[in-house]
Amino acid sequence: MLLRSEAEEKGRAGEMVRGKTEMRRIENATSRQVTFSKRRNGLLKKAFELSVLCDAEVALIIFSPRGKLYEFASSRFITWAFSKTQFKSEPDPSLLRNALMN
Repeated sequence: MLLRSEAEEKGRAGEMVRGKTEMRRIENATSRQVTFSKRRNGLLKKAFELSVLCDAEVALIIFSPRGKLYEFASSRFITWAFSKTQFKSEPDPSLLRNALMN
């Protein structure tokens, strides 16, 4: 008796199929930190790629669960706006908006 995998039945023989990730908090602190680091790095890479490939102005602000700031800016103007804004452990979105308006 020959059993076929779900991927083969859908016409994707030999291809890897990604499963859906359930969106819920990761309970294990170590796993949560590792996932945060990997996804943060992936997001920063995508922001850079978007700025280069599409010649777009991109700004990205990430606060870790411990309040550490990670940022990406594709131009000096946006970097300047970040420097004018003093982020504390609790982010205030209006601070960046005000810095960009002035």
